[in-house]
Order: sequence, then C-alpha cells, then structure tokens
Amino acid sequence: MRKNHFACIFWVYSLYKGENQMIQKTKKIILFTGPGCTWCTVAKKYFKENGLKFKEIDISKDSSAAQDCQRHGCKGIPVVLIGSRWICGFDQKKIEKILAS
Repeated sequence: MRKNHFACIFWVYSLYKGENQMIQKTKKIILFTGPGCTWCTVAKKYFKENGLKFKEIDISKDSSAAQDCQRHGCKGIPVVLIGSRWICGFDQKKIEKILAS
C-alpha cells in the first residue's frame, strides 16, 4: 500500500511542477538558428516562456549542422529537432504535439 501512496504523491508533485518540466526530462530539444532570423527569435522566446530547455546551434557557424538540416528537407531556419523529429520552421502546433506524445 505504501508504494501506491508514494506513486500518488509523485504524480501530484509532477502536476505541481508543471507539464513542461515532465516533458523536458524525456525530450531533447535543439534549435537551429541564424543571425537576423525573426522566426528564430520567436522560437527561442516560446521555449524560454514555456520553461523548456534547448540547445541553440547557429548554422552560419556550423556547416555540419546546416547540412543536417538540409538532409532532413529543411531549406530555411529555424529548424527544431525534438528527440528524433525534425520540424522545418517554427510550427507551434507541431512542437506541442511532439512534446505531448
């Protein structure tokens, strides 16, 4: 019975901490950006405002990262990589759907 009590407390604590905190533990987020990119700024603001940690890679300084983006069909920036899922451009609905899955 004590195990179930602990699980219940953990679940309530998880809800208290917020859904984004739980998502963050399982999904690695990488944001590919470039200088002067308005949508890159929007994407960074979105992740920060939602408490989601992300790694930013400037493709103007990393040609290998730029090639990875192109290889996955992305021709512009920003590019969001969540786990193994690539999103070309800033698509909030797709981001939220992937994070929730």
